[in-house]
Amino acid sequence: MLIGVLSFLIHFYFADITIPFYQVMCAPAILMLSFFSEETPFTPKMLLFLSGQFIGYFCLSASVLSLKRQLTQR
Repeated sequence: MLIGVLSFLIHFYFADITIPFYQVMCAPAILMLSFFSEETPFTPKMLLFLSGQFIGYFCLSASVLSLKRQLTQR
């Protein structure tokens, strides 16, 4: 989540700066924000961004761990 917060804040306040791999790092959060308007105030947008980032990477890591367990049990 820390990477997501830093990426979001840099991208929000310094729009002239392009962060390498921003679209990849923050893909779950960007997906979450795509369901909401651009006119959403900053605080709810930041909370949605962080929750999307957390949920996305949590699901990814849970899937990888589950797959690892299934492969080691065989």
